[in-house]
Amino acid sequence: MKNLSPGVAMLTMTLLLAVGCADSGDERFRQLAQQALYEQSEQNKRLAEQSKQIAEASRRLVEGDTVARMELL
Repeated sequence: MKNLSPGVAMLTMTLLLAVGCADSGDERFRQLAQQALYEQSEQNKRLAEQSKQIAEASRRLVEGDTVARMELL
């Protein structure tokens, strides 16, 4: 698993835990696994939104720099 990102590795381990707990009948572990999957999903959504915001800010910065350089000429 050394080539997997930490998020993917955690998700994989959580899924394996959930599958293993399905046979044991222990409801607490199943709920814990579901909660971990939900939280990972929400974290991934927040990370994707932040990445979009950073890309947009970078685009605006480059545009502003271009305009400033054109004004200097």
